[in-house]
Amino acid sequence: MATIYEFGFFFVASKVGKTGLSPTVDITDIDGNVLVTAGNATEIVRGTYKYSYMGADGLTLFAVAMTADATVDAQHVPAMAVKQISTNLDAAISSRAATGADGDTLETLSDQLDGAAVPGDLMGLANDAITAGKFDEATAYPVILADTGVSKIARVGADGDTLETLSDQLDGVTPAMMWAYVTRTLTQAGVSVIAAVSGSDITAQRGDTLIINLTGLGNIAARTKLWFTVKLAYADLDSEAIIGIEETAGLTVFNAAAYATTTDGTILVTDPVTGAVTITIKPAVTKDMAIAPNISGDVQLYPSLKYDMQFLTAAGAVTTLTTGTFQVSGDVTRAVA
Repeated sequence: MATIYEFGFFFVASKVGKTGLSPTVDITDIDGNVLVTAGNATEIVRGTYKYSYMGADGLTLFAVAMTADATVDAQHVPAMAVKQISTNLDAAISSRAATGADGDTLETLSDQLDGAAVPGDLMGLANDAITAGKFDEATAYPVILADTGVSKIARVGADGDTLETLSDQLDGVTPAMMWAYVTRTLTQAGVSVIAAVSGSDITAQRGDTLIINLTGLGNIAARTKLWFTVKLAYADLDSEAIIGIEETAGLTVFNAAAYATTTDGTILVTDPVTGAVTITIKPAVTKDMAIAPNISGDVQLYPSLKYDMQFLTAAGAVTTLTTGTFQVSGDVTRAVA
């Protein structure tokens, strides 16, 4: 490949460009090799002259234009090649693009894209563009348009019910009607009734599976231990607790004594971020919770029990999450097995 190197020169006489000269040009490369001797420069305008040299690519060239006219301020004017023009740039760039495997060129691709959609264009389907052969309504369960113009968005039940027929059946049904129905069945097992939690107070049924749901305790994700403790007096030791459960150890204390079957009482954290826990105590334990002779109507209550839930972090920080009263109501049927 070859490159055309363009040189420019400016001759001045009395501070004005000197015209009408016939300068000759010598050119050397950066190593001092002489490439041109006495080449003829061409006048451009107002004392400027040019000389073009074609040589190998990537050369660093120096040129000197010389004139015998003694009226100029400098008879020798140097220049350095500052612009290189490749002789291969002799055609449109598009003509140099590779042709694709299917024969496409930049021009044919441009033609194919003329009128194509661009971001923001509205897209539409021609009428009848989606045909039965391309879309099986029976298996796809799409949103379809019924004869009445109302969209159906649910499948028809096995007995033929649709959303419309179900709505018709429910018209006029009130809560009072359900409670007035002659036959009503309690579907929840009696031994799994969840303990009543009112504010910070818990009421447990003796002999039942005790399930206590506590929520909104705060973030306990950093806990290393989590305790649920019920005591008769604040001064009692943890080993003297009525109930002592730790999340990982289970039920370790019951009625002020060590308890061996630790799985009879558990703490399950259902949401550590919001602080939601479920405490479960089996009837083998609750059947032995004491009932004192403090009578309130038909319900016997153990007096003045207190509980709290507390957790420990790896840094040694202890935080009490909630406290309140814990009451045990008497049961009629004492059997648990």
